Amino acid sequence: MLNPTMVMFEAALGVGCGHRHDADANKREVDSKPQKQIARQMIEMVNSVNKTTFRGQARVSCFTCHQGRNIPIGVPNVTNSPLPPALGEDFIASLPPPPPVPAVTPAQVIDSYIASLGAVQQVASLDAVGTVTQRRPGRNFPSQQIELMSKAPGMGLTITKAGQNDNLMAHGTTAGWARAGNTAPRDLRKAEVDGAMLEDPHNLPAHLKGDAARAEDGASCGDQGS
Repeated sequence: MLNPTMVMFEAALGVGCGHRHDADANKREVDSKPQKQIARQMIEMVNSVNKTTFRGQARVSCFTCHQGRNIPIGVPNVTNSPLPPALGEDFIASLPPPPPVPAVTPAQVIDSYIASLGAVQQVASLDAVGTVTQRRPGRNFPSQQIELMSKAPGMGLTITKAGQNDNLMAHGTTAGWARAGNTAPRDLRKAEVDGAMLEDPHNLPAHLKGDAARAEDGASCGDQGS
């Protein structure tokens, strides 16, 4: 539950990991920033409000006051003054209108994608090195060096540089593990394994059609059930 909780904090305040944590992945637990202690105090406040006012129900969260902003909006905007943009509002407003959607089927898109890979699918493994920029709505994290190693059928390893350390994530078709810096490794949740497989550029085409078909069948079953 740790990673989903951290993502919730990011979205609620419109910030990234570096707002509270040390940039070095091996020092994430160090209290080097005052924002981390403030976050603990705010968690205690929210838990107390929910416990004493709402009988333990999670009615209040960070988002209740922050609403995607680093500084919470504590009073009504009765003067109609401009508010600081919430997470993503400035980014979304700056986007150009989307282009017209071509009249193609999902199957045609998948076939075109697989055909464009060509020789990539003729080799047993793939090793690629580059940079990656993690994105949140309207906010980009600093670029990091990344190495992707992928091997058929369905095995992969991602190595991301974080300061002087490496963040590792390995996956197979049904399970995987991750390690941040020199911390102890942990097992991946099923959703994380599924996400890693979708991001695997070498193995994805082999099971993409099957995944799409299963998703379509699931949606059809849900429609019938309702």
